[in-house]
Amino acid sequence: MTSILDYSGLFFNAVLYTIALSVMSILGGTIVGVVCGFVYSRRREAPTWFKIARIVINIYVRIFRSIPPLVLMFLLYFGVSAAMGASISMTAAVVLALSLFIGAYQVENVRAGVESVPRGQAEAAAALGLGIFTRMWYIEARPAFSVALPSMVGQWIVTIKDTSLASGIGVFEATTVALTVRQATGETWLVFLVLGVTYFLINRGAALIGKMIEKKVARSSSRVLVDSTSA
Repeated sequence: MTSILDYSGLFFNAVLYTIALSVMSILGGTIVGVVCGFVYSRRREAPTWFKIARIVINIYVRIFRSIPPLVLMFLLYFGVSAAMGASISMTAAVVLALSLFIGAYQVENVRAGVESVPRGQAEAAAALGLGIFTRMWYIEARPAFSVALPSMVGQWIVTIKDTSLASGIGVFEATTVALTVRQATGETWLVFLVLGVTYFLINRGAALIGKMIEKKVARSSSRVLVDSTSA
């Protein structure tokens, strides 16, 4: 009789693939969220093209927060090939779909962080002649990330869990392998218990990494504040 242990190597490889999907999707979504979030934030002295970009970003956020990630995977994997005659790999479809989906939420997290920075700081920097991108980097970035990081880390964990939806288009990740093992062995409780524990451990690892980043950013912000006060 086939044992669950016979599939341990296959499951281990699928877990590694799940982690790879998660990392790529988190990086993609975070980059989209940070770039668009800083541009999306309200600024009185922002140039005209910032205002146009905010309209585009607002449309993007509204659309991609309203479409389930599984539907995005279907659209990218099956829809692109059907509509344009171009093929896209399963991995690319999953990563792009999750990056765009989670990025739409990260935009709001980053925007909230940027807009929590006292306006007086940005106005003082503008009065000193600092350009808008210089102010973003030196004035807004540290305090904005101190506020936004807890919510951003929460979205990272959501992204890891959403990789299980990739089984819907046939990606051979952890959930797909668990379904295959269940069908082959007849075990249900044990298979999905192992799968649940696996996702729990991956998510705890992501949460711990997020906590480390939060503490580092908080220490950096405190050091900058002390230096500016002493000066």
